[in-house]
Amino acid sequence: MELSDKTAVVTGASGRLGGAVAEALGKAGCNCICHYNRNKEKAENIVEQIKRMGVKALAKELAHAICVNSIAPGVVTWPGDFDESEKQRQLSFIPARRIATISDVTAAVIYLLKNDYITGQVLCVDGGRCM
Repeated sequence: MELSDKTAVVTGASGRLGGAVAEALGKAGCNCICHYNRNKEKAENIVEQIKRMGVKALAKELAHAICVNSIAPGVVTWPGDFDESEKQRQLSFIPARRIATISDVTAAVIYLLKNDYITGQVLCVDGGRCM
């Protein structure tokens, strides 16, 4: 996969691991937004190294400006090759005994967006399957 048309947000880019990830992405041709929390100087040094590789890069403190969450949806639509017995077998793993609706997932997204105190969470919208 070609990375020259991709942009990555690297969290913790001022740390050892995050910095190494940002540098590796830069070497692979990926544009980088290098997030930092407290060490602006280190992040800017990483950005300069990436720019010398001919890649666009930016250091940005984001910790106080954004919330990062994700949604982990369960089954929303059945794969085309599932017969009725396979659907029933899959439903037996879901305590809610049904697959998700699109509105189940979008309601979870809206919930997270409306609350600026929730951050760093993965919200499973899977009817209890991941329990």
